[in-house]
Amino acid sequence: MKNTSKFLLFISLLLVLVFPSFSFAESSRFIPCGTERYPDNTFRNKTTGDIISSTTKVEGYEDVSRQVSNPCGFNDLLVMVNKVINYALFVLFIPIAAILFAYAGFMLITSGGEVGKKKKALSVFWNVGLGLVIAVASWLIISTLLSIVGYDGSWIGF
Repeated sequence: MKNTSKFLLFISLLLVLVFPSFSFAESSRFIPCGTERYPDNTFRNKTTGDIISSTTKVEGYEDVSRQVSNPCGFNDLLVMVNKVINYALFVLFIPIAAILFAYAGFMLITSGGEVGKKKKALSVFWNVGLGLVIAVASWLIISTLLSIVGYDGSWIGF
């Protein structure tokens, strides 16, 4: 019964933190391309790429009505990966770690000299700290790999 209530408390805290974030997460937040389209009666020059609007077909121009005007490229994929990693680390992991640190601190203060409760609180501190170090190290590795494959480097955030 005690483990079930702790599990339900953890799940409810997780849902309180995660679901509001996803409810405001629209696709353009993470995907920086492929979201805009040319209006109707739009034509593009086949040689120069100039865009015009006309009600009739013009010689040397192709109809691009309702086609994607900002197509995705390799750099856009890297931007998306970077946004997802930053979202996971800074919006999800750090607040959860702060809540768990507070929980472990509460357990340590209320242990009342009981060795078992003190050990459990220190174990939570250690596990949360180790998880946070692993998450930050993963972010550092991913950002290094992104810079190696050609991302422009404006994402570092320092």
